[in-house]
Amino acid sequence: MAKKAKTNSYFKLGLILLGVAIFTLLAANIYKNILDNKINNSYLGKFVSSIGYNEIANAKLEFSGDTFLYISYTGEKKIYDLEVKLKKLIKENNLNDQTILLDMTTQTKNSNYIAKLNDVLELNEIKISDIPAIIYYRDDKVTAIIDSKNQMLSSGDFLQLLEQYEIVKSYR
Repeated sequence: MAKKAKTNSYFKLGLILLGVAIFTLLAANIYKNILDNKINNSYLGKFVSSIGYNEIANAKLEFSGDTFLYISYTGEKKIYDLEVKLKKLIKENNLNDQTILLDMTTQTKNSNYIAKLNDVLELNEIKISDIPAIIYYRDDKVTAIIDSKNQMLSSGDFLQLLEQYEIVKSYR
């Protein structure tokens, strides 16, 4: 009888371990799916106006005196993290209405998308080399461009731009 009880205990322990393993795998899979979904959607797109690549020409007509065109794509954690930091700066400085997101996710599959983007945006003297990038329009003219040519664009780069053109007071 004791041998049967011992076997029964091992069986129950085995079922519990199997249940824990299955639960752990399911939880990890759900977490990964949530994380992937979060990364594949623009964080900044929920807080500022968004346009698609085919809407650039029409959107340029509606740029106000000071407009920031944030050009980016989705699908990478570093981009998502950048957008979280940019959103904080935009919100702190009340730039929501002056910031527009241009999502280039579908165009990045094309090898010459940067050249086409420069053409569509009519960038002649100063051009974008890599995205993410921010173009500052003042009085409907390109005043400055910060991009990811030398290193990944950061919220500090954007803050420097804001300070340089006295859009915000220097924090230093």
